[in-house]
Amino acid sequence: MKGIVIAAMALALSACATVGKEISQDQLAGFKEGVTTVNDVIERLGAPTSTTVSSGRTVMVYSFMHSQARPASFIPIVGAFAGGADVRSTMVSFVFGDNGKLERYSHTSTKTGAGTGFASGGYQKPDMSLPQEAVIER
Repeated sequence: MKGIVIAAMALALSACATVGKEISQDQLAGFKEGVTTVNDVIERLGAPTSTTVSSGRTVMVYSFMHSQARPASFIPIVGAFAGGADVRSTMVSFVFGDNGKLERYSHTSTKTGAGTGFASGGYQKPDMSLPQEAVIER
């Protein structure tokens, strides 16, 4: 019995992967165009996933991705027809002018699913619905 519990826990832990740092829309409150600096953003959100400097502008990006295997994927035979995975991700980008002040930022949320057989296509987690505004630019 103990072996079954350990195997089930190992299977559950191997069924998901998370990369990056998720930034919510609420965390963006307080960032002001023409006022906020690169250091202000890093101080509040930590180091960005990537930074690009081009033509005097700095673009900082915070990206996040969480992938969750569908439970049916682990059922022998059934998994081939009803398995798959669901992925949700966010990307927040900040654009700073050559004066080092924030020009604009955007928050993008994405949800997608990939399935096998009959389950192919659409995201299947009903409790994780998209907000009314999936992309917000300021």
